Amino acid sequence: MIQSSQHQSKNSSKDKKIIMTPQDNPRTADEYWKLGQDFAAKKNYEEALYHYTEAIQLDSGKARIYVSRGIAYRVLKQPNKAIEDYNRAYQIDPQDIAVLINRGIIYSDMGEYQKAIEDFTKSIEIDPIVLMFYNLRGNAYGKMKQYRRAMEDYSRAIELNPKGTSALINRGLTYYHLKLYEEAITDYDRVIEIDPSDEGAYSSRGSAYSASGEYEKAIVDFKKALELNPNDSAIYNNLGNAYVALKEPQLAIQNYGEAIRVNPSYLDGYYNRGNTYFSLRQYQEAIQDFSKAIQLNPNDFRLYHNRACVYQALNQFPEAIQDFNKTIELSPGLAVAYFNRGRTYKTMGDKEKARQDFQQAAELGVGAGEGELRKL
Repeated sequence: MIQSSQHQSKNSSKDKKIIMTPQDNPRTADEYWKLGQDFAAKKNYEEALYHYTEAIQLDSGKARIYVSRGIAYRVLKQPNKAIEDYNRAYQIDPQDIAVLINRGIIYSDMGEYQKAIEDFTKSIEIDPIVLMFYNLRGNAYGKMKQYRRAMEDYSRAIELNPKGTSALINRGLTYYHLKLYEEAITDYDRVIEIDPSDEGAYSSRGSAYSASGEYEKAIVDFKKALELNPNDSAIYNNLGNAYVALKEPQLAIQNYGEAIRVNPSYLDGYYNRGNTYFSLRQYQEAIQDFSKAIQLNPNDFRLYHNRACVYQALNQFPEAIQDFNKTIELSPGLAVAYFNRGRTYKTMGDKEKARQDFQQAAELGVGAGEGELRKL
């Protein structure tokens, strides 16, 4: 409201006629909520949050306002506050599917998949013909590695919409996890038939072909996926892996390099290229790649172990021991690390430490450890 204190009127106060505008009236809860929706549509979630909160202060009995604020909290990475809002909305209206679905999604984000499944199941009981609910529940089952149940949900979603691709992609991934590669490929075939521009279908089918040993077909699919999306590091990486399987290391190195070019922080590119350099006895290049990967993730035991093997090949034994030590620190049950450290100690002439490592390797299941013990 515009105040009149800075302007003196010649008329007496009793003669003034006050003109009211909509801004002068207190906003209702619905008006605050609508403003919040406008800000959310513009991705200004902080402002949206403020207006939703104002709406709730005016009327705390509307479930949809809590749902909207919960969505804003999720985007702002405040999942616990989102859950609080969804719980309040559920108390107001336990039959509100928007409450159940959004709370289930938050639970999935938080890794509480069983709670997510319970909410998705309630949604299905209320409305059993919405395929999204089956997809979401299938995803939660998949995260819990309950692949058979996931497959049932994806199959139901496909029955509801045979031309929908998301359930086919998800069921294909489930078949892949179950090592049913032929069935996975069949689902990806259907996706490509429905949408020939679906890059994910080609990439996923390529992975299924690779897993079943059909590397030439995998390469064709990975290349097609890269035509559709030339900025996906994971596809370049998978293409590199296929070339390794076909004993084409230079082509593998080229594609790992492309993965790194697209994303200089792509750890698997450095790791796999380092392994390939090692196989070619290009040891300095391998060390550089493993070292870069360690910078990206200093808690990955594989990186230290493989760099240690390179140092071992270069007869740089102190450096190898240091990396084997770090490997064992990060993964105390890794039998091969004890075995390889034992070999390094043996080469260095430290039979006692070698004996201890071979013994530990043997206890952890490496039969060659016992053979090395007999040689000492």
